[in-house]
Amino acid sequence: MPLMKWRKLLASVALIGLPLYSLGGFSNGYSLIGMEEARADAANSSVTTVRDEITGQAHAFAKQIAAQPQFAGWENAELTITALGPGMHSWLVLVKKQKTIIGYMVLNATEAGGFQLGEYGISSEPLFGGDSLQHSMLQLGLDQGADNVNMERIYIHPLLAAWKISSGNADFYTDAASGEQLPTTNKSWAAASKAEEAQGALYQANVEHKVQKSHSLPSFDPFAKLPWMTSKPLAINPVKYSSLLVKINGQQQLRYVAERFDGQMLYAWSVVGYHNWTSGHPYIALEADETSGLRRFIPLQLLLGLGSFYS
Repeated sequence: MPLMKWRKLLASVALIGLPLYSLGGFSNGYSLIGMEEARADAANSSVTTVRDEITGQAHAFAKQIAAQPQFAGWENAELTITALGPGMHSWLVLVKKQKTIIGYMVLNATEAGGFQLGEYGISSEPLFGGDSLQHSMLQLGLDQGADNVNMERIYIHPLLAAWKISSGNADFYTDAASGEQLPTTNKSWAAASKAEEAQGALYQANVEHKVQKSHSLPSFDPFAKLPWMTSKPLAINPVKYSSLLVKINGQQQLRYVAERFDGQMLYAWSVVGYHNWTSGHPYIALEADETSGLRRFIPLQLLLGLGSFYS
């Protein structure tokens, strides 16, 4: 379903919650309450269709990922799906076994209809988890239960994902994974979102693709060495990226580094594997540290467009 239709659908869904008033008959024989009920029925039908499509494709992605050794626990897992802002174009899928979160996926709606796999990973505390929100609140000195505090999940792509926390007239952004406050404002976030929204939609697998090759490395501390301070980044062709995969296959400890928000924020991750999909676009496995337990699989070409790899 095209994105414009998604917007219209979401607008129509809001009508379901509106009170329906009868204002008498029209010349065509229909009453306003009848028209509103018809629109509500149509919206309910569309919502069911969209929900079924998201659920079906989420299960198809989970089944494909579950075929990989690290993700065996995903087989026949329960999926919980939540819309992410802005614009309701992305959905967070929590993967659960016996009501315990074991991983996640982010699905993105496409212009042509259907969904693509924005990112996925292993963790009991994935993106937008309670721990990250709690850390955000402690950093900001705010009470999550206060009447004037509002939290919103904002997702543009894996390197532009945040809690937007509003308190009174002040807005703050904190990282969706770590909860760390981000050095950005409404204006700079909007500028980054506009500049990178299209980039975030590229190089993703769809439900027809499969993982054709994978490799996994043990966790290691990305800050045990700081090659981005002393060495040049690896020269990686974004089309012919085999040189990077060869290094990972050879057990080399690589780092991925991205400077965000005009260089005010530096992300450094250890490279701990990859999945190569039949789409031709690998997803690189990254970890922020050895202890968090969050291993994120992010499209390689997106990473190359926003940062660099170091050996």
